[in-house]
Amino acid sequence: MSARIDARGFADRWISEWNRKDVEAVLSHFSESVVFTSPRMKAIVGSSSVEGKSSLREYWTKAIDRIQRIHFTLDYVISDGDRIGIIYIAEIDGRRMRCVEFMVFGGDGLVRQGEAMHGVHGLRRRRAGSPRRGHAWGRALAVSSLRLSEDGLIDLCSPFMHWFILSASCRNISCFHP
Repeated sequence: MSARIDARGFADRWISEWNRKDVEAVLSHFSESVVFTSPRMKAIVGSSSVEGKSSLREYWTKAIDRIQRIHFTLDYVISDGDRIGIIYIAEIDGRRMRCVEFMVFGGDGLVRQGEAMHGVHGLRRRRAGSPRRGHAWGRALAVSSLRLSEDGLIDLCSPFMHWFILSASCRNISCFHP
């Protein structure tokens, strides 16, 4: 049985904790046996996937130590049962990119599996009051094209990517825009 997740509330807290560079606060949402994957992880810890909260702590601590300025801005959140996707704009040391974090929660309400995908650098700021472009399906395709496998090919085989694309095309998806 899965715990009920307040996707928007979780995303707001998660964004705020990263903006404070508070790795321990972010880690408080993750189980001790979490499995986390990110293509950027390999350059820092030698593998694109880690198992366990202590390994995730090591990765995030090393990564955040390399960053001078960080600011995440929530774009939107999708949720479906025990899964959420947080889509956000990351500004890291003056570089902007669209990113997505997929998370699966356990029955204890903690993240048991996660995957980070980072997009193209150089996004322009959206002017205040300008309309958002595209709907969930278009955004799913845009985000899916951002993930590269270890050999540099586009990876659409991720279980998270399958969930995201399918969820974005279904009517029962919950999508929260700020």
